Amino acid sequence: LDRPNHLVREGDRFGYDYQINSLNYQGWGQINLSGRRVDGFLGAELGNTSFYRQGNTRNGRFPENSQGKSEVLNFLTWTGKAGLTYKIDGRNYLSGAVFAAANAPDFNNAFVSPRTRDQVVADLPTEKVYSGELTYRLQAPSFKFRATGYVTEIHDQTDVITFFNDLENTFGNYILKGLDRRHIGTEWGAEWKVTPAVTLNGAAALGQYYYTNRALASVVQDNTGEFIYQDRTVYLKNFHMDGMPQEAFSFGVTYNSSRFWFANIQLNYFRKSFLDFSPDRRTAAAVDGVEQGSEQWNAIIRQEELPDGFMLNVFGGKSWKVKNTFLYLNVGINNILNNTDLITGGFEQLRFDEESRDVNRFPNRYFYAFGLNYFVNFSVRI
Repeated sequence: LDRPNHLVREGDRFGYDYQINSLNYQGWGQINLSGRRVDGFLGAELGNTSFYRQGNTRNGRFPENSQGKSEVLNFLTWTGKAGLTYKIDGRNYLSGAVFAAANAPDFNNAFVSPRTRDQVVADLPTEKVYSGELTYRLQAPSFKFRATGYVTEIHDQTDVITFFNDLENTFGNYILKGLDRRHIGTEWGAEWKVTPAVTLNGAAALGQYYYTNRALASVVQDNTGEFIYQDRTVYLKNFHMDGMPQEAFSFGVTYNSSRFWFANIQLNYFRKSFLDFSPDRRTAAAVDGVEQGSEQWNAIIRQEELPDGFMLNVFGGKSWKVKNTFLYLNVGINNILNNTDLITGGFEQLRFDEESRDVNRFPNRYFYAFGLNYFVNFSVRI
């Protein structure tokens, strides 16, 4: 608005222009204890995070709250952690640790639409994290083994998503508040030196990562700042997290030559990955008038589980010594079988036809693994 009839030229900024200004203070301390049988640590951190939006243009849709300094948001943050390791003997160790923290929300989840205005998400809390783990470790000359069990609770998360709202024919901002989730599982790893040249390794991660509560959703029109609805209950409890397989397995063989070269082949297998789901389809409004338990009802509610997948990778390298200079060559080939059918993730569109309840009108989007790809690294150390 402050530059009427301005002709935009190459290199000019237009549409939106804002800055994120953040200031963090943190102080921490840790005590480490070491004994013949028991080692331990105790640590704590206290801090403050503050940030605000500085708008550099006056937007015609929001002339009163698009330019200038926004409200400054302040969050008291803290962390506490403690752990013990018991040395059963020279090769066997048992350790445990606990962790708790309060973290500031991300800037992009604090403002409804920072591109256009300084509207803040109401009643924004800090994110709380509580975690504990127990580990057994065996360290022998030719065999190494590690097993860990863990549980992590995350509470009061906020997520702001921008999407195109077909019902209103405009962009909208989808605000999810009060997200709680749990990560629980075990991790296993072993390495066996069969001969001085041949080593076998294996690993497994078995977990469940899921939401543990019902969240509240609000939708805001991006062009007007008006709420289409507020605090609608979203039935997310027991839905799975996306972005990672719940279970993963790996097995590899490494050959180390006495002539200073090595080769490794690694097979990775993934299962129980889930599609990122649309919260709007897990509301009472989304299934209003649809027979509960019917095929259509299940199509709207059910979270899609992605197919199992695998990937085979090969690595190798060699080193040379030329007088006092060391030369290193490393080569890696990922996905050597060119498995491009592996779905690594995806999402349901936030757009949903609430009239026909047809989930295929705006179909799911999928991400696929890269095909065969490689790297070559050569380095010199003098």
